[in-house]
Amino acid sequence: MLHDLLIFAPVAACLFWAIMHCLIAYRTNTFPAIMVLTLTAMVFFMIDGYYSAIYGTPEVYIWFSLIYQLVAPGLIPAAMFYMRRLMKEQRYHFVQFLWVIIPAIMFSVTALLMSIIGPSEIVNMTNAINTHGLAVLSQYKGELVYRYYVWSDLVLRIVIGMEMVYMLIYMIVLSINRKYSLGQIFKFLFRGADIDVLQIQLNALSGIAVVYLSKLFFFKSYLDTHLWITALLSVYVTVAVFSLGFFSLFGAHPSFSIRDIRNLMRFNYNRKNKQKTIESMFEHLLEDADTETQRRIRGKIVVSSEVDTWEQNQAQSRPSLADALFNVSNETWSENSMMGRFQRLMRDEQLYLKPGLSLQDVAERLGTNKTYVSKMVNNTFNMGFPELLNILRVDYAEHYIVLHKDAKQSQIAEACGFFSASSFNNTFKHVTGMTPKTWLSTR
Repeated sequence: MLHDLLIFAPVAACLFWAIMHCLIAYRTNTFPAIMVLTLTAMVFFMIDGYYSAIYGTPEVYIWFSLIYQLVAPGLIPAAMFYMRRLMKEQRYHFVQFLWVIIPAIMFSVTALLMSIIGPSEIVNMTNAINTHGLAVLSQYKGELVYRYYVWSDLVLRIVIGMEMVYMLIYMIVLSINRKYSLGQIFKFLFRGADIDVLQIQLNALSGIAVVYLSKLFFFKSYLDTHLWITALLSVYVTVAVFSLGFFSLFGAHPSFSIRDIRNLMRFNYNRKNKQKTIESMFEHLLEDADTETQRRIRGKIVVSSEVDTWEQNQAQSRPSLADALFNVSNETWSENSMMGRFQRLMRDEQLYLKPGLSLQDVAERLGTNKTYVSKMVNNTFNMGFPELLNILRVDYAEHYIVLHKDAKQSQIAEACGFFSASSFNNTFKHVTGMTPKTWLSTR
C-alpha cells in the first residue's frame, strides 16, 4: 500500500502545482509552457506509476500504453518549450515543432496494431511475459502481436532514451555556455546572491531525465521484485517536481534570490514584524521597477521629507549617466531593432545588475553573436561593453547609496552586480573620480 502511494506521489505534485499556477501565476510569460509541461508530466507519471504498481492489471495497462505512446515522447518537447520561454524566446521556428511528429507516429502505429490484433490477444501475451519473463517472446515470433510488443515497448524505450540523452546534452551545453556552476548555487543558498531561474530548473529537469533514462533498463518483472527501487526513484522525482513547480513561479523574472522567496508570500507576517516586512518588500519592488513605474508610484504615495528633498536635488543636478547614454540617438531605435532590444535588456530589465554578465550572455538573449553586439555598442556609445557595463552599475549604485545610507559596501556591491566590495569601490572611483563615501558626502 505504501509503495503504491509513493509511486503516485509525482502525480499529486504535478496536480498541486497545476492548480497553484492557475491561481497565482497565470499572468507570467512562462505560464502556458509550464502548464503544458506539468499536465504532460502528470499523465506520464500516472501511467508510469500504474505500470510499476503491484495491483496493476494488463487489461487496463494496454489502454494506458496507447496514451503512453503519445505522452512519453512528447514530454521532452514540452520541457524544451519551457526552457526556451525561460530564455525569453518568444518566437519559434517551424523546425522546432517537428518534435510533434514523433509522438504522433508512435501513437498512430500502436493504435493501428491494437485495432488489428485485438486487446484480448495483447493481454494474453502481456500476462505470459509478466509470469515467465521475456523468454516467452520467442513463442510469438513471426506473429503480429510480437511486432506490437517490439514497437510499443522496445522501440518506445529507444525513442525515449534518445530524446532524454539529447535533452541532457542540450542542458549540459546550455549550462556551459551560460557559465553555470555549483558555486553559484552555494552563493544563492548561503550568501543571498541571485541565481538564474533557468539554472535551478535545469537541475530539476536533468534529475528527472536521469531517473527515467535509468528506468528504461528495468523491465516490469524486475521492478516487481525490487519495489524499493521504484519507491526511492519516485520520492526523488517528487522532490524534483516540487522544486520545478515552486521555482517556476519566478519565471517572469530572469533571476531571483532567497529574499525573493521570502517575499513570495506577501502577507507572511505577524503583528510584531508587519511593518519591517512590508518595508522590505516595498524596497525590493522599487529596485525591480523601471524609472517610469517608480515615478507613477511616487505620485500615488506620500514620500518622506528626506526622499522628497533628495528628488529635488536630483532634479537640479545633472542627468544620470545611464539616461545620458541611452538618450544618444534614441530616436533612431525602433522597438524591434537590435539596439532597441538591447536598450530594453539594459535599461528596463536591468540585466547589467547580474554578476558576471558577459557579452556572450547578452548576445544569447538578443539571439545574435557577441561580435555583432560588441560592434553595435562601440558604434553607438563610443565605448566598449565592459566600460558601458561599469557606467550603468555605478549609475545604479548612486541611487542605491542615497536610498540605503546604512548599507555595507559589500551589500551595495552585490546589489549593483559586483562580485566584491573592492571591485565595486575601484570601479566607482574610476567612473566618478571619488570613492562612494566621498561621493555621498557631496550629495
